[in-house]
Amino acid sequence: MQAAGNADASHDALIELAVRNLVEQAEPQLFPGVASALGDLHDAVDETRQARAAAIRSFEQWYEHPQSLKDLAQWFDTLGPNDEYAPIIAMFVTEAAVADREFGVVLDRVECLQHASERCDKSGDKQKQTALRINLAMVDAGAKGTGKDLIRQAELLELPAQENAYVLLRAARKAAWEGELERAERQYRMALKLAAEANLDLDVEKALWSLTALCTIRTIEPDSVERFRECRRTNQLALSIQGSRSYVAMNPRTRERAFMHLVNEQLPDAHLWTRFRLIEAIRSGSLMDEFDSRALLARLYAQSKEPVTALEQGLLGGDYNQIKEISSQLEVWPDYLTNMVSSPALWVWRGTLIAVEQLGDLAPIETSRRLARMLIKQLQENADSKWTAPATIQALQAVVLEADESDLEQLMPVLEQLAPREPNTYKLTDPGSGMVAARLYRFRPAFRKGAATVLVEMTVGNPNNRNLKRALGECGDDLSELIAAFERVAEQEGRDFADPLFDLGHLNDAARVHWANRLQLVEQYPLCKRSSYDIGTRYDISRQFLEEQGDEVANRYVQKLVEIGSNCHEPSMNRAHALKSAAITVELLSTGRKKELFGLVKPLTDPETKISATDEYEAGTLHPLSRFQISLGNVADVRAAALHMLAHCAMGSKNRAHVIAMAQRWLGAELEVLQRTGATVLSLPHLSSSDVRITDLADHSNPRVRQVAIDLPNMRQCPDPAVLDRLASDPDKWVRMQIAHSLTWLRDAVPDAYERIGSLLSCDQSGVVRALTAEVLASANQQGN
Repeated sequence: MQAAGNADASHDALIELAVRNLVEQAEPQLFPGVASALGDLHDAVDETRQARAAAIRSFEQWYEHPQSLKDLAQWFDTLGPNDEYAPIIAMFVTEAAVADREFGVVLDRVECLQHASERCDKSGDKQKQTALRINLAMVDAGAKGTGKDLIRQAELLELPAQENAYVLLRAARKAAWEGELERAERQYRMALKLAAEANLDLDVEKALWSLTALCTIRTIEPDSVERFRECRRTNQLALSIQGSRSYVAMNPRTRERAFMHLVNEQLPDAHLWTRFRLIEAIRSGSLMDEFDSRALLARLYAQSKEPVTALEQGLLGGDYNQIKEISSQLEVWPDYLTNMVSSPALWVWRGTLIAVEQLGDLAPIETSRRLARMLIKQLQENADSKWTAPATIQALQAVVLEADESDLEQLMPVLEQLAPREPNTYKLTDPGSGMVAARLYRFRPAFRKGAATVLVEMTVGNPNNRNLKRALGECGDDLSELIAAFERVAEQEGRDFADPLFDLGHLNDAARVHWANRLQLVEQYPLCKRSSYDIGTRYDISRQFLEEQGDEVANRYVQKLVEIGSNCHEPSMNRAHALKSAAITVELLSTGRKKELFGLVKPLTDPETKISATDEYEAGTLHPLSRFQISLGNVADVRAAALHMLAHCAMGSKNRAHVIAMAQRWLGAELEVLQRTGATVLSLPHLSSSDVRITDLADHSNPRVRQVAIDLPNMRQCPDPAVLDRLASDPDKWVRMQIAHSLTWLRDAVPDAYERIGSLLSCDQSGVVRALTAEVLASANQQGN
């Protein structure tokens, strides 16, 4: 036809071939000959035919370029609902919009889309199928119309068997997204039965995998044990089926192509086939395929340096591990997170709370207030739920600093409800509750008393909770009210709060008894080879208590800790802990004793230091209880702890020079723990040296090293305004927090920098940095007055 000069007929035939490629043969792209021929005929046909071809090419491009959805919708508008190909284009528009969750594209064109579907509803089977897909996609987008009636008819089994099964598959997916999990499960089971009766084995397979996905989602509900069993049964049945027949044509190689290109690092092709798999999941109503596709898209976008888009796909796919990983790498607040906090889709809601926990500190002030209000309301409604309250309060701690007073007044009774418990009990809400209470105690004085009560009650329940210790460490410098609350409860109930009071820097009679027992434990600690160990043993003792005991007791205590740290039979974790505890206490010893200890500890910093015999054995052994290969420590931890102690024992210019040189070399080490220790050692006041350059730390790639730069003796003696400005704008918030802490001495040392940096940090993107800056500035101004 083209050779005969009949461009219109040739173009129409090519459009038919293109539709067959994309719909009946379920391909993501046109065959090359079809695409090139359409291009050759573009100028020879009328504008209507040009618009049809442009719409099809926009849909084809959409797989690789999601922004092409806008062009596709505009070409549909240009054609109008009465065009011969309007139903096909309408189907492309609605399904692509649902896949991208751009529901506005559909809702803005409801009347035209509905009219396009009605044109083919009374035609042949293929046209009826097109109309059905348009109507169901419109339901997915939230439009009202005949789609709702179709779902009602399907639930009453009033449609032909094949259509009934298909409508129920799509309805079940929609119900899951709306949070109606029981309804979704019921509809998937009905679809499973009907598809089996209609001999649609691929639809049966999709229904089974979707049920598996639903069971996995529902394992966080109270009857989770039964859900796990159900998930196992459904998963086994799904694995037994390999279907090929379905109501809507599906490409049998989609998943294979996506993973093949990913493995070969052909990211553009992997992206194309994964997006194609996503739209196929929408078309087929397969929840599992949708989750899997979005999780893979998240991975692809992360590898392509598009973390904001990657996080969004991870959230929509419920991939919690990727959400944690991607969120920890982001340095901006994604706007879409705010609305996702109230998503009815259970997996999206839960994943969003994980992201808010990581990123909430970066949210704008008004956004933080809105999020805090939403989370407090959710917490009020679900305070007794061990399934939803923990995730909610974990997210709340990231935004609670900006909450309104009225919202916090509603929060306090809930927080107090979560805290009281019997001794030796743990609640799943403990980590979040502790951090929320700590932040209120430190930065919201009006709620300090209630926050102190919460922290004390949590300590009653679980005094050795590691998360609680972290929370106590976040309470700031004004601890008088918190200590008073601990002592009040200790007196009323006869309890021993020695550990938390020690962490708070307080010593009382009960604590003295506790430290006496700890001292005895260290003195009697065995140094021989043993059959069992307490991993992570605490050896630290209050320095104030040791000062009361006298020099001889402190000397024996440090000596024993050095022996533990040098013991080849002791796990490396314990060796490192012992040396760290010794380093804290060594200041109590005489100069001569420090010199002796320097010689004893120095060999432990050597690169040739051997891993403990215990670690070497355990690292190559499968633990009989956990069935996981475990290692009880790392020799780098021992070396780092040894250098830290060596620095405190360095007496005389020769020893100090040795420690400084080693610390400088460690700044370039591969291991982060050695880099961090080297920087910390260089910040000790008595190790001041002109050989230590501020820029070696301030420009380091490791933020934990840059964090120490402000504390270098050279920086204190001669502050560099350019370096100060650079650190105050550092991408890592912990570095900026350290600069905020330093504002106190900057006020007198560099007044201009103090004003400039104080103003900069007061407007910081991090809520914690802003709150800390306000606290330090208020204290500095008070001292100045």
